[in-house]
Amino acid sequence: MRSPSHAILWELWRLTRLEAAWHLALGIIGSLAVLVVFAAAAPNGAARDFGAMIAFVLVVLPHIAGWLCIPKVNGKRPGFPFHLLYTRPVRTAVVVGIPMAYLAALPVALYLVSALLLRVTSGYPFPLLPVAAWIAALNLVNLAANWWTRNRLVVLLGNLTVGVANVLLAMNRLTAEEIPGADWPPNRWPAIFDLPTTR
Repeated sequence: MRSPSHAILWELWRLTRLEAAWHLALGIIGSLAVLVVFAAAAPNGAARDFGAMIAFVLVVLPHIAGWLCIPKVNGKRPGFPFHLLYTRPVRTAVVVGIPMAYLAALPVALYLVSALLLRVTSGYPFPLLPVAAWIAALNLVNLAANWWTRNRLVVLLGNLTVGVANVLLAMNRLTAEEIPGADWPPNRWPAIFDLPTTR
């Protein structure tokens, strides 16, 4: 390929396509299985709502867990994994920016496909854009924490910081205290995931 951008995107697609299919399958098939099991076992509202919450976790979890195929590129060493793949001169912004954008955008696209399909099939209002933005931000910060140095201790501390910040944000946003009479049922998800910029 004559364009370095196209070559980088092709290589990223070649590396991640099987894992992307696995993420999509787990999000859709696993969540649908949970919804069917809970609907069949207990047709009342509380049990079905609990099943929808588990299904939501199964949809989100693969997209925030990171990519298992990327560390194999550089022998599971910390640091930027694509430094030896391109022999032609390529600007640093291109060789780093395209993989970061791709590896943050692909989980968002996979989540949106899964959540839209689950919305249509289950009737629960699985949140779309707020959670997609959260997944993109989390993946970008995680990639930056993992790629900026080869020091394993610094990478571990960076990942720990990202994980703690993620848990604190989730605890702050996923409480339904601001919604009167809410006990976190899925029919309240649009209000719970409404992320105001002033908070």
